[in-house]
Amino acid sequence: MTNHLKSHIVEKIQNAELISAPIDHIVVDDFLPEEFAHDLSHEFGDYDDDHWYKYSNTIEEKRTCNQWNLFKTKTYTYFQLICSELVNKAISKKFNIEIEADYGLHGGGQHIHSKMGNLNPHLDYSIHPKIGAERRLNAIYYLTDEHEDEDGGHFGLWGNSSAAEPGDLEKEYAPLFNRLVLFNTSQKSWHGLSRVYAPKANRYRKSLATYYVSTPREDSLTHTRAFFAPRAAQLHDEAVLQQIQARVSEKDHEKVYVAKK
Repeated sequence: MTNHLKSHIVEKIQNAELISAPIDHIVVDDFLPEEFAHDLSHEFGDYDDDHWYKYSNTIEEKRTCNQWNLFKTKTYTYFQLICSELVNKAISKKFNIEIEADYGLHGGGQHIHSKMGNLNPHLDYSIHPKIGAERRLNAIYYLTDEHEDEDGGHFGLWGNSSAAEPGDLEKEYAPLFNRLVLFNTSQKSWHGLSRVYAPKANRYRKSLATYYVSTPREDSLTHTRAFFAPRAAQLHDEAVLQQIQARVSEKDHEKVYVAKK
């Protein structure tokens, strides 16, 4: 079963169209066999379980878990598959970048948003703070409950002419169940939720995040923490701007974004 799934993932990646604007990315629907995908969704457990790390502020509202020992069977299997050497090679060939998976899932793992879930436009860390590698690619696999377009929570890509601020929103993709978005995060790749997640029903935006790294390039950006941008309505909000600066700071980041029950 594991080898079959690994081959299935490789084939899906190989056959996907590489889209170049505003950054290199692929979008793959029906990424995994439906039964396996539903098992992964069920293994998230309850939004109010005590294993989640909480990000709760004006620029990000979500919960995450990246601890392998807390993953249930199918979730553990998924991360083994998506981090495997065979899949690494398929991704490397598709994007023409020699990468390997970050098995430590730094910043990755299970991500879940409830009503009013948010993630402002941001640049991911460029240099991994623990192993010094450059982050090059993100694989975000969506397991959202019965998503409807008016729920929001879409994945957005903004113009990338500057590393100081995002351009206009250029593309967005609904976080549909069993959809993979795999994208280059090292092209001044501003991304986030283009719309706040606001379902009328009691649904959750779920995803599994895996990141891929390589030896740093000479011209790579050097920040080791995510750098956020304010939304249009926050441009002159001093509290939000201060929070963004604290979030990227090695000294102050824990004061503003992580609390654990």
